[in-house]
Amino acid sequence: MPVDGKLFHLPDRTRGEPDAGLLEFLKQNRDVPVRVSAAAVQRLDMRLLQLLLSAAKSWAARDLDFTLCDVSGPLGQTLDQLGVQPGMLRRDGAA
Repeated sequence: MPVDGKLFHLPDRTRGEPDAGLLEFLKQNRDVPVRVSAAAVQRLDMRLLQLLLSAAKSWAARDLDFTLCDVSGPLGQTLDQLGVQPGMLRRDGAA
C-alpha cells in the first residue's frame, strides 16, 4: 500500500455535495501518486465513480499510483456489484 503522495478525504456523499474539491485536487496533483480516502462515504453515486475511474486510468497511463483507500465493507461490496475490478481502481480497506 503506497504511503507517499497526496491524500484527499471525500465527504459523505449523502449530503448531496458536488465533487467537494476532488476535481481541483486531482488537477493540482496530476504528477504525483494520489490516495483518495472514502472513510466518510456512505453512498457511492455514479458521478463520483465515473470521476474516480477516469482518474485511476489517467494516473495509470502516467505510471503513477492512484488508490481509493479506507474503503468500508459495504462500499467495497457496492464496487464489486457494479463490476469495478481491482485492475480498474486500486482500493484498500478501512483500517
